[in-house]
Amino acid sequence: MGRAARGPLAVGHTADDDAEGVLLGLARGSGTTSLAGLAPVTVDHPAVAAGATLLWRPLLRVTREQTYGSCAELGLDPWRDPHNASPDVLRSRLRHEVMPVLREVLGEAVGANLARSARLLREDDDALRALTPTPGPGPLPVATLAGLPAALRRRTVRAWLRGRAGALTAAHLGAVDALVADWHGQGPVSVPWPSTMDAARRADLRLVVARRDADLVLDEQPRKRHV
Repeated sequence: MGRAARGPLAVGHTADDDAEGVLLGLARGSGTTSLAGLAPVTVDHPAVAAGATLLWRPLLRVTREQTYGSCAELGLDPWRDPHNASPDVLRSRLRHEVMPVLREVLGEAVGANLARSARLLREDDDALRALTPTPGPGPLPVATLAGLPAALRRRTVRAWLRGRAGALTAAHLGAVDALVADWHGQGPVSVPWPSTMDAARRADLRLVVARRDADLVLDEQPRKRHV
């Protein structure tokens, strides 16, 4: 992404994008964070890293059809992303093939209802994020996690590993969480290397989360060689 202009950047996501996002998240077996609707205002976006002060989504309460209708009334000719009509893009297929069937079976309000669910889940996710302890960069004390509900434990672990490990799956988080919630002396849990890690280290060492004394630690271990 090129250098963005200094100032807020407004984008055209609508309620339909939130509705589609809920369905995609459900299909992936995602949790609250992925099911939550798009944030109306955010600074956690590549556009902000490129120079914008914030990203603003002013159209989340209106539909794509209403947006196009308003543009037509005002004599505006909006640019239409060709990916939105490509059968090679999963979201596009959902939009053009799945949503019409859902409207036929569940009624015309299904898109609005899914978008409302996304907004409610956004509120829940924001509340959980505010309740999640902020871990330091060093070892993570088990005592910090032990008394937390599962949703907050896993969020704390994810926040602790963010930037230090690669993309985490539900299986990774579940196995690390078991080092706290279901501890019976099991060994360390392998987690992905960060994407910036050099190939030689990935080949010779594995990145693991281990329980050591009363802490969770992120460590490197030699890979086993099979001969």
